[in-house]
Amino acid sequence: MYTDIQEKESRLSNVTISMIAAMANANVIGKNNQLPWSQPADMAHFKRTTMGKPVIMGRKTFDSIGRALPGRENIVITRSEDFAPEGVTVVKSIPEALEAAKKHDEVMIMGGDSVYAQCLDSADALYVTHIEADIDGDAYFPDFLATGSWVEESREPFMPDEKNEHPMQFVKYVRK
Repeated sequence: MYTDIQEKESRLSNVTISMIAAMANANVIGKNNQLPWSQPADMAHFKRTTMGKPVIMGRKTFDSIGRALPGRENIVITRSEDFAPEGVTVVKSIPEALEAAKKHDEVMIMGGDSVYAQCLDSADALYVTHIEADIDGDAYFPDFLATGSWVEESREPFMPDEKNEHPMQFVKYVRK
């Protein structure tokens, strides 16, 4: 089936659609609209990877951050008519968000779980921080490895230290 996202993607063929997420075991990405861990090294990785690129997120993800991320065009998807935070481009749909980012070489989808699920089939690359821990959550990243559509391009291990409790792997996947 030819979806609205795929139609918009065909007009944005020169734009790389990437997704970025940190997930614990069982693909946990959040609990109570927050990250259920504190891993400053992952936050630094996120900043390095997204800086200067447009970031697309749902309203609840924006609310959990509480402000526009500096150095990036912030595009927030919401159905709310009254949502108008400073420094943010507000759109009503994922296709509209992709259209707003079309002047860039790469766009970063940064959640939440519903946005990830809707964008996975259109993504070209995934930047995933695998946090090696069993952490309780109520929001999950799609089971992308089960699709067989992704191949690992790079992996950087990170061992725990005084600021980062859990070991992590920074992995970039690309579509086969």
